[in-house]
Amino acid sequence: MMSFWRPIKKLPSWIRKYHSKSLRGIPPGGYIIIKGKRYQYKITDRGTYYKRRRSKKKNSKYSPFIFVAGILLLYLGLVMVWTYAMAPTNFNLEQGPVQKIYPYVLWGKEGSINIELYEGVNERLSSNKPRYNGNDRDYYLKHINEDTQREHLLILVDRVRAETTDADAQARIAISLVQHIPYDYSGMFGYGGSMRYPYQVLYDEEGICSEKTVLAAFLLKELGYGVALLEFPGERHMALGVMAPEQYTYKDTGYAFVEMTVPSIITDSDGNYMVVGKLTSNPRVYRVSNGKALGTLVGDEHRDAQEYRAILAKGFILDQPDYQRWQVLTDKYGI
Repeated sequence: MMSFWRPIKKLPSWIRKYHSKSLRGIPPGGYIIIKGKRYQYKITDRGTYYKRRRSKKKNSKYSPFIFVAGILLLYLGLVMVWTYAMAPTNFNLEQGPVQKIYPYVLWGKEGSINIELYEGVNERLSSNKPRYNGNDRDYYLKHINEDTQREHLLILVDRVRAETTDADAQARIAISLVQHIPYDYSGMFGYGGSMRYPYQVLYDEEGICSEKTVLAAFLLKELGYGVALLEFPGERHMALGVMAPEQYTYKDTGYAFVEMTVPSIITDSDGNYMVVGKLTSNPRVYRVSNGKALGTLVGDEHRDAQEYRAILAKGFILDQPDYQRWQVLTDKYGI
């Protein structure tokens, strides 16, 4: 502190005016108010009076800039802290594990796949719904390509591959698995809220036609198939389209028709739908992925679908041969 004090050999007149000429009569330090101004002083053991040197304030042309920059840095820091705090970690996402079992039927043989899903992932997806921007295809693709669910859905894809090394069988396991997920009738009439992500269809174990179709599209895409969404605006319905030989494709879409709401035979598009009846409108085709086509087995399925519809057209009472054949087909496809 001594470097801030300047010695004065002779007492100034303003000090003499207020105190005795003897240094002993002057207090060792303090303040003196003279003409409304305050002066600080002190006296050392040597009897020397010091007055505090008053430094001149220097103006800086950078002061406003530094102040604004500081405020901005503080704001960015708060944003980063908030973002880090709100960003979900893998630990948070994997809260509330639940075991799920999904049955399927592959050419008359029943099977099932079990996977572990998480309440944390489901809640994260519920709070991160995509906004509809007027483009239907873009809206559906946002549900298919959402990053949070991807790594968890790929576990299911790996489980499907583990069931068999036959690529066509893998496709049919994935299709049958989704077909066997119960239909959400409350969602059909608009009571289910916003559209579910594929992961949420698995988690809730239910979905409407579009939700189940989008789940199947994800699985088939990851298995390497060319797939599309077939949307029927007139009937407010959606089905899956899978690349196949031309003679088995639906109308002029370039894809085989696959109904996803209930277990059904690939290429069978002649079903009756609640309220609307049969599909009559031309579908909008929303391509999801390029890839391989279904193999020659789709020809057998096409013939089975035609035979199945012909048996149903005979009514509720069937003769013994038709009933036996109906039973074979329903067992083969898990209908």
